[in-house]
Amino acid sequence: MMNEVAGFCYSENGWTDGELAWEWIEKDFDAATKEKANGRTQVLIMDGHSSHYTLDLLCYAQEHNIIVLGYPPHCTQVLQGLDVVCFTKMKTEFRKELEVFEDLHFANVGKKDFAGVFGWAYL
Repeated sequence: MMNEVAGFCYSENGWTDGELAWEWIEKDFDAATKEKANGRTQVLIMDGHSSHYTLDLLCYAQEHNIIVLGYPPHCTQVLQGLDVVCFTKMKTEFRKELEVFEDLHFANVGKKDFAGVFGWAYL
C-alpha cells in the first residue's frame, strides 16, 4: 500500500521563487523518487520559469544525480510530452463521444453522464 502526502507552501508575495523551488526539489521530488531510482540518474522536466534554475537548485540536482531539463518559456502547454503524445488521441475520442451523446440526448453531458461518455471514448 502506498501512502501519499500532499505538501503546500507559499511565498510572501504569492509567487514562486528560487527558495520554494529548491525546497520542492529536495523535500518533495527527491524524497519521493530517490528510493525508486535506486541510485540511477533521475530526469526532472520543468517549465522554463527562472526560479527553477537557481544555482542552489542546480547544484543540489547535480549532487543528487538529477538531470534538470526545461521547456522554453511559454511553451509548456504545447510541448508537454504526455499531453501531446499520449492524450491527444484520448481528447479526440472524448470530443467525438461528447458529440454522439449530445446528438442522441439533445443535452450536454452532466456529472452523472461523464463516466459513461469517458468510458466509451476510452474503449
